[in-house]
Amino acid sequence: MRRRDLVKYVGGATAWLGCVSFAPATVRAQKRVPVVGILLFGGAGDPRDIGFVRELAAIGYVEGRNISYAVYAADGAIDQLPKLAREIVAASPDVIVGSGSPVAHALGEVRSNIPIVMTVVGDPITLGLSNSMSAPSRNFTGFTNSSASLAAKRLELLRDLVPDAHKVAYLWAPESPMTTARGEQARTAAGRLALNWCCCQSCQMRIFLLHLRSQRKNRSRLYSLNLTH
Repeated sequence: MRRRDLVKYVGGATAWLGCVSFAPATVRAQKRVPVVGILLFGGAGDPRDIGFVRELAAIGYVEGRNISYAVYAADGAIDQLPKLAREIVAASPDVIVGSGSPVAHALGEVRSNIPIVMTVVGDPITLGLSNSMSAPSRNFTGFTNSSASLAAKRLELLRDLVPDAHKVAYLWAPESPMTTARGEQARTAAGRLALNWCCCQSCQMRIFLLHLRSQRKNRSRLYSLNLTH
């Protein structure tokens, strides 16, 4: 082999090995930052004001460095949640985080394989998010603070605290399946406890306050408020 051919082949091999050698460093430099989608019932604000965002930052996950957040907020408009749920799923974040039964219900209506973590939610079985509390059957996980079956027990406890009460005013949000289920359980318990039952829909704070004043005029002594979770 002639000397110039040898130099050509060795040089080509060296250049190829150099590309292979430096490729991993380039890939590492361009490593994709995971995206966390956040769906809120209330206002957006600054993601750094959200509790779990602060906690993740405390253990080293800092926005702009090794994690990114995409916040979708309904600003208190429950009818906007289905649209926002479709948008956040279409954006394909690595994980979706939400809070509250209305948010969970909206996300549950949009089928996807994206892991969804609910920081607090009502009964996941009633909401259709899972067939079992011990073994989630869908892409939802998280924490639940109540179930529909506890509504009756809570009413019994309230009755024990105010034994002279004779009327219950239940304010509920018709868009939330959890408040409907709780209402049925509580209504049954009210009949068993010989309490008069009054059920009022409440979707906005202004309407809620009007109902509250009305029930006070009627001397209702107990209020079971289930508006969001």
